[in-house]
Amino acid sequence: MSDSGTNTEFAKFESTLVVTLLEPQLRDAFTVQQVKESILAQLKDASVQNVVLDLGKVEFVGSIAFLAFLGIRRFPTVDKILLCNLRENVREVFVMCRLLAGANNPSAPFTEVESVADALKHLGE
Repeated sequence: MSDSGTNTEFAKFESTLVVTLLEPQLRDAFTVQQVKESILAQLKDASVQNVVLDLGKVEFVGSIAFLAFLGIRRFPTVDKILLCNLRENVREVFVMCRLLAGANNPSAPFTEVESVADALKHLGE
């Protein structure tokens, strides 16, 4: 299902919501707030523990988007958020802000995987 107002598409699996962000620029408060609200609305209806954010079409992520993603992370039922299909420049920003889990930062709020298929496999879907 898609939400054309926020340029997002959703797919629900047993315990995972896959969110594909179609907006290339996540830099202004209005756009990011619409995306966040759209995702939170889906989470309220979906009752899932995991969220996969497919950022393959995203070319730029501003700090305001990090706040939105962290807000999604704090949703009561969400246990894990996996990011996938990151462009190198988007990945670098997440790494610089220490938001991606890795050997040097295992407690970061987000985990990166290569693709949606890898994310679903990682989550046992």
